[in-house]
Amino acid sequence: MNHPDFITGNICGNLLFFSSPILLANLLAVSYQLIDSLWIGNLIGADALGAAAVSSTVIFAVLSFIIGVNNAALTIRNGSCVFLEHRNP
Repeated sequence: MNHPDFITGNICGNLLFFSSPILLANLLAVSYQLIDSLWIGNLIGADALGAAAVSSTVIFAVLSFIIGVNNAALTIRNGSCVFLEHRNP
C-alpha cells in the first residue's frame, strides 16, 4: 500500500491533505448548528433559540473542563508510570 510522504513535496498540499478530516468535521459541526438554529428559530421561536444558544455554550464549557481534567490526569498517570519503570528496572 502506498503511504503519503509528508516530509517531501508541496507543503501547502500536504497540510491541506493532512488537515482535510478536521476541516470536514468542523464544517459538519457548523452546518449542524446552523440547521438546528434555523429549525428552532422558525418552529418554536426566539426564546427557544436563545435558550438553545445559552445551553450549548454551557455544555461546551463543561465538556471542555472535563476533557482538560481527563488529559491532565492521563498525563500525570503516564508520567508516573514512566518514572516508576525507570526507577525499578
